[in-house]
Amino acid sequence: DVAQAIYHNKSEYTQALQSHIEEMGDAVNQSEDLDALKSETQDYLEKMQKTIADRAETEKEEEQALMNLLQNLQQELTSMEKRTQQYRKKLLEQRTQNHTDPLTKIPNRIAYNERMEQEFQRFRRHNTPLCMAVVDIDHFKQINDKYGHAAGDKTLQVIAKQLRANLRKTDFLARWGGEAFVLFFPYSAPKERVGPAPSTRTQ
Repeated sequence: DVAQAIYHNKSEYTQALQSHIEEMGDAVNQSEDLDALKSETQDYLEKMQKTIADRAETEKEEEQALMNLLQNLQQELTSMEKRTQQYRKKLLEQRTQNHTDPLTKIPNRIAYNERMEQEFQRFRRHNTPLCMAVVDIDHFKQINDKYGHAAGDKTLQVIAKQLRANLRKTDFLARWGGEAFVLFFPYSAPKERVGPAPSTRTQ
């Protein structure tokens, strides 16, 4: 809209200037008195000078209007970028919350399902070894019954921390539910993981 308005104004000034030139040409052709011609020519020159001056002032105003518009657009883009970053951060936080077990702070069953699909697809494409282990706490109900659920929660937290501390960066740990945990060992053959997993026994 601004560009169209500028083009329209420029066209009007060009037509006005062209009109002054044509009028002055007609005056030269029709005039028989040199003094009168000088006077008329001076009038037309003044009109053209005013038209040019008005055009210069208008261009200055239009340029400033464009600069203001661009600044406003830049500010709006900056604001949109900030809002987008905030939305991305919130989405990431929400995803993390949705994929994290609130008690043990490790991935939950939703995260397990996604990782399971990824690992299985990798296994099918590349036929790479993949080992899966299930960790289940023996006699966990007795802990809750004897010491209370707070002690049971603390037990789950300690075991989750111990398991996570002894995994490779490529391994994956999730709480399956209750006192059960699931582990993935990518690029590990099952025969390498037969028996109890190392360094996971707790007192």
